Amino acid sequence: AWVSHDLRTPLAGIMAVNHVELPGRGAITALAETRRALELYQRSRPFSDTEVEIAWAAGLHVAAYNAAFEYLHGARGAVAAKLLADGAAESQVEERSAEIEVLLSGASPRDFLAFNSGRSVPDSVAKEVADSEDFVSVDARAERAVIRFQPRGWWAGFTERCIVAVVTDDGTAVEATKTACVRTDPEDF
Repeated sequence: AWVSHDLRTPLAGIMAVNHVELPGRGAITALAETRRALELYQRSRPFSDTEVEIAWAAGLHVAAYNAAFEYLHGARGAVAAKLLADGAAESQVEERSAEIEVLLSGASPRDFLAFNSGRSVPDSVAKEVADSEDFVSVDARAERAVIRFQPRGWWAGFTERCIVAVVTDDGTAVEATKTACVRTDPEDF
């Protein structure tokens, strides 16, 4: 993500990083890149809640301006398509995450330790996971299993998502990342 900033200025609004135009590419940054840029920037000076809101709003303003400019010149372009794709991806990924939570309710890490054997057992949770169209991989240990799903949709060419489910004896946590599963390390969960 391209970021314009001045460390001497306390106003976070100077950071129009959300959906900011990338130099020379006519595209916009992914929300995950924006979030990471804000996190890295705040290592130098933490923002107040208001400053974080201002930074996101400034970026959204730039995106809206660029999208309007695209329409004004004849058609939806990269900015409008990215905004539309982000919205569609967000709602579909939330829906799929809820389905995965239901699928994995009651599961334990032991269900995935011998995954290749378990996937051949009819009606096992391992088989249901393996048969999921968007299943990517399982990283299982005695204390936890990390299962990755790569959701699909028309928006996949514009934005990336990965749904990561972490199964422990205490339950299952499902998180949607805004990166592709190939760039999601199970060790981070």
